[in-house]
Amino acid sequence: MAVLTAGCFLMIGNSNGIDAFTGDGTTTSFTLSGTPAGSVAVTVDGTVMTTGFSVSGKNLTFDTAPANNAAIVATYDVSDLTYSKLCDISNFPDMAQAPNAIDVTTLSNWAHVYIPALIDNGGNLEFSGFLDQTTLPLVAQGTSDVENLAFWVGGQKSGNTITPTGSILKIAFKGRYTAVLGGGGTDEAIPVTIAVTPETVPVYTAGAMNTEATSGS
Repeated sequence: MAVLTAGCFLMIGNSNGIDAFTGDGTTTSFTLSGTPAGSVAVTVDGTVMTTGFSVSGKNLTFDTAPANNAAIVATYDVSDLTYSKLCDISNFPDMAQAPNAIDVTTLSNWAHVYIPALIDNGGNLEFSGFLDQTTLPLVAQGTSDVENLAFWVGGQKSGNTITPTGSILKIAFKGRYTAVLGGGGTDEAIPVTIAVTPETVPVYTAGAMNTEATSGS
């Protein structure tokens, strides 16, 4: 069963949560937009709070209600990543290479016996795109910090727009990316190569196969 390559996306995950609230002098409990994975840094009118509050799940609770119009800011790492499309791509690479076969034959074997070696992604994963409003900042920034990255297959189609869902397959890993400007000529789109260097073991999440990578109308 063939799967169309429409609906393939290079994704970036956001692990940072930040919420802003305004005190009214009576409210002591505020609901965070995400679930913190660890500690929560809280400031009230720019003053760092080390005591006088607690966090349970998404609930930020103060012992004493912040003053009326007090600016409250909570910063934290979220437990569940939220992914967004890094940029549009026109081609994607092999996501891994076939592992080498390690010979573990002993004198007790009648024929050679092999086991698979470590999975190798082959180094940089090079995704192809074009220079536009989303790839221009990537080219300008140089090599990124370590980010939560992923390659998704599958999306939801509505009109001429496809929203990434990863309904068929998700491959997630931490890594750095570098967008490199390619050569061009008259009346040509300017190519951009996004070289991604994985730094962790990829995590595969399988969805459901279908005859098209996108669904909807």
